[in-house]
Amino acid sequence: MLPPNRLVISEIMSGLQTYEEPFFINNDSFPILQNALCWRKRVMKKPGSQQLGQLRRQIGTTGASPFTATISPTPLVHGVSQFQIGSVVLVDGDTTNTASISLTSSNGSYSGTLNRTTGALSITIPAIGATPVYYVPGLPVMGIEQFESDKSASTQIDFPTNVFLDTTYSYQYDGTNFYDVSFYKTTNNPVSWHGANYQQFDSSNYYRCMFVTNNNPGFHFLSGTYTSGSGTTSVTFNFKSGGVNFTTLIVNDVLFFNEWSAGGVNINGLSGTVTDASGAASGNYVVTFGSSVTVSGTGIVQMMTNSLPGVDGIRWYDGDPSNSSGLGWVNFAPPLDNLQSSSTTYLMGARILIPFGNRLLAIGTYEATSTNAATPTYYGNRIRYCQVSATPFYAAPVPATNSTTNYTANAWVSNIQGFGGFIDLDTTQRIISAAITQASLILGLEREQRRASNTGIEADPFSLQTINPEYGTAGTFAVIPMDKGILTAGEYGFLMDMKEYAEREILPMKSFISPTIQIQPTQITPSPIRLWYTTIAKEVLQHGKNLSQLMDSTKIPLHRLGPHTLRLGSLGIRIGKIWVLIDIASLMLREELLKVL
Repeated sequence: MLPPNRLVISEIMSGLQTYEEPFFINNDSFPILQNALCWRKRVMKKPGSQQLGQLRRQIGTTGASPFTATISPTPLVHGVSQFQIGSVVLVDGDTTNTASISLTSSNGSYSGTLNRTTGALSITIPAIGATPVYYVPGLPVMGIEQFESDKSASTQIDFPTNVFLDTTYSYQYDGTNFYDVSFYKTTNNPVSWHGANYQQFDSSNYYRCMFVTNNNPGFHFLSGTYTSGSGTTSVTFNFKSGGVNFTTLIVNDVLFFNEWSAGGVNINGLSGTVTDASGAASGNYVVTFGSSVTVSGTGIVQMMTNSLPGVDGIRWYDGDPSNSSGLGWVNFAPPLDNLQSSSTTYLMGARILIPFGNRLLAIGTYEATSTNAATPTYYGNRIRYCQVSATPFYAAPVPATNSTTNYTANAWVSNIQGFGGFIDLDTTQRIISAAITQASLILGLEREQRRASNTGIEADPFSLQTINPEYGTAGTFAVIPMDKGILTAGEYGFLMDMKEYAEREILPMKSFISPTIQIQPTQITPSPIRLWYTTIAKEVLQHGKNLSQLMDSTKIPLHRLGPHTLRLGSLGIRIGKIWVLIDIASLMLREELLKVL
């Protein structure tokens, strides 16, 4: 009689194995592993989660009934809005295209109507004390970005501020609630974004502010006509947009002047501040400059702290506008050439923003003149860069912590040596991703990987080499910078991009995620957890996947593995000293943020 086989239960090294049939796998492997994961040579149950909160905006405080407010921008998305007054919730549950609808209330003493075309809100309330009224947009969350404020020497080290962005608004978290930070710097004018539900936000911290793009171009400019005041510091102008008087500039709005071509003018490349808006109804404003200016004729102005409806472009952010005056968002569309001329080209958007080689880089750019601002040209294989080791800002204002930093209108100009420039790759493939490792910028293209190195030569600052001509990158956010290289998701699986070469990375599956979408398994190692995702990248949707179906089928495990630095692409958030992973499915569908128990 044969002796019985002995099964030694020891350390677990392999985890989930689905490549081979169950009878072929090792004893420390699992053909099925549900609601569990392998961590540090043992199997552990996946921790649960609880709601952290919802992204919401305070739109007023109750007083006399009815409470009224106007929600902007419009039109509002059908069937997703909620309004909260204390514990009472009023919901837009109507998914039809009806403009004006009645809200469904959780308390019969409250009722309301909402016009989704005009944004007009009216809520009938009983006699109650002053209570905040919150608007929950219910929009998809498109980014959780880390803002390194560094306001002063006393700023706490390694505690970045998280800025949360849905398709329209931006928020911060105070430890208890989310609150709205969608306001321009110096003016508190409202800021709104207009990207689609696949246009995730990309951000980079540079010169003590956070540059943000959602790959949706825009140019916030007005046509200007000189009225009076030339030779002084305060000049009166008339401003129009599309031939119609622009009436919504306010005092302290900052404007950047260019393309004033009349002889003798010295206003091009200067910034001015609106100091009198009493003539706003007719499009007339007084703008004050730092010194006397000579101006006549016509030109354009960029609105740095105000906006045109329906367009985005690049913006930067230097802090919470609700707590400190002088902080907030600023538009960013620097001139790229032919300064002072009507043929000036402007940077109106980008896929990726990343600092490298003491410069800020814009990759996959949208560029156009003011005449063609509605239809900018997309250069998917282009890298734009600003001047080296100097300010990237071309106009006022600058970040609050850089108040002594000058700006220069030529910061991004490419036809004057010593300032900005650009590189067009020798291929029609788009640059999909970019990340830095070991002093090199790794560029993930559609079907290859390239490396950019800093040459130190002013006229030719970067050299480019192909490190792999076979493997492309799946999405802009399908990369994770690591110590030895860049971990990349591509058509053929995992790829590790090194400085000199790239190779397939074969990783054991320690946990399981639904294979119906392009989200890869979690890699559990003794080092901090890494999660790979391409979720709602545009490339995924272009392959015929519907967003709602995509997210409905997504089940992403959550993990808390002690006070390690956890990362989830750009969806890692830090609460206290614990990094938290987000359930993207819930986040996208219900705008709920989940934290680990």
